[in-house]
Amino acid sequence: MRSSAGRYPRHFAITFLGTLVLTGLRWAWLRRRPTPVMHCLVAAEEQRFAELCQQITHAGPGVQQ
Repeated sequence: MRSSAGRYPRHFAITFLGTLVLTGLRWAWLRRRPTPVMHCLVAAEEQRFAELCQQITHAGPGVQQ
């Protein structure tokens, strides 16, 4: 009976600490997730980069930049 009585507080502590860790990780992930505005800015920057790469590709090797 003594071994099972000691297991419950340990189980409670492990569960409690695990919950705190998961909450902290979730909070950190939510703070790092980009906002919709940042998402649009990144998408626009990627589009400009793709257009520039396409222009360089179509210019050909003989054309000087």
